[in-house]
Order: sequence, then structure tokens, then C-alpha cells
Amino acid sequence: MNGMPIIHKTIVILKYVMDLSLAEISDILQMNTQNAKTYLRDGREYLSLSVELPIDPK
Repeated sequence: MNGMPIIHKTIVILKYVMDLSLAEISDILQMNTQNAKTYLRDGREYLSLSVELPIDPK
């Protein structure tokens, strides 16, 4: 999660570690649900780009 903006990191942690809904996250962070959803999508994209999966040479 290095290099990921703090807002994306926060929302990913609240969603997947704290198991909060997007409505709960948007209430906590005082933003609308659509913005929380966008930040979550972007956070997942950051994570997918930072994870290197091993390639199985068959």
C-alpha cells in the first residue's frame, strides 16, 4: 500500500479490515456514498497494480 493516497488506504481498510458498508464509511468520512465507492474502486486498482502474481511456466 506504499504510494497509495491516504484516502484510498483509509477506505480500503475500513471496508475490508473493519468490514464496514459503504454507507457507514461515507458517514464516518463525511462524504457521499458515490465518492466512497469511487475511492474504493481506485484503492482496489492501486492494490492490483502493486501485487505481483507468480507466473506458472507450464
